[in-house]
Amino acid sequence: MSPVKNRGFAFDPGALVELREALGLTQAALARELGVPTNTLSRWETGAPTPDANSLAAVHSVAADH
Repeated sequence: MSPVKNRGFAFDPGALVELREALGLTQAALARELGVPTNTLSRWETGAPTPDANSLAAVHSVAADH
C-alpha cells in the first residue's frame, strides 16, 4: 500500500508481486496460503480488482509467518 494525499492508502499491485517474489512463492503457492483461487491473486497483482481489507490482512499474516 502507498500513502495517498488526503485519502489514506492506495493498494500497490507491484508491492504484492515484490512481496510474493521475496517470499519465494509462486502465484499458486501464495494463493493456496491465502485461501483464494490463483486467478484472484493474479488479478490482484494487475490491480483489477484490489483485495479487500480482510484479504490484505491475510497477505500480511502470510508475510509475517515467513
